[in-house]
Amino acid sequence: MSIYRVETLNKSMYFLASGHKTSNHVHKDLDKGRGSQFNIGETNALAFSSLSSQNPGVITIANATFGSNPPINPDVLAKAFQLDKSVVNYLQQKF
Repeated sequence: MSIYRVETLNKSMYFLASGHKTSNHVHKDLDKGRGSQFNIGETNALAFSSLSSQNPGVITIANATFGSNPPINPDVLAKAFQLDKSVVNYLQQKF
């Protein structure tokens, strides 16, 4: 499931984009008019959107983090997970 929260200022126009952390790069720009929002009110606006399906697929954190392509820099992962770099290298080899 993906959940989005969009906050817009009054008298502002925004084009919505979506990105996901997966084991593969996913990017889709919406064509003009397909995902725009124009707040004509005098106050800020707030919108929520959630996307799901019966079988959205399984992306585990381990696969997405240690098995990503291109790989995430081992120094970054070592710092983020407070691991020795050799442990990160070992985990990346497993995925």
